[in-house]
Amino acid sequence: MSEQPSSTNIEQRLNQIQQATENQMQEIQQMVRQNQDQFDALEMGGSIQKVHQEVNQMFEDVHTQIEQEMQKINQQLQQVLPEQHA
Repeated sequence: MSEQPSSTNIEQRLNQIQQATENQMQEIQQMVRQNQDQFDALEMGGSIQKVHQEVNQMFEDVHTQIEQEMQKINQQLQQVLPEQHA
């Protein structure tokens, strides 16, 4: 007669399988969290770079506007000053 596994052995084996499955799920969840963290870091880095570029462009635009306004003021001053000395 072939030996049949006892219900205790079956329960132990099922518990081992369940524990192994839970351990694998925890490992998978940890890997997913790590991947999400890496993705978030990359996304944040890209966002920071984009903001940095936009801020630099804004500064360049403001600098250009200031230079244009200063040129206008200088032209107006040059027109006014010779008249005062004449």
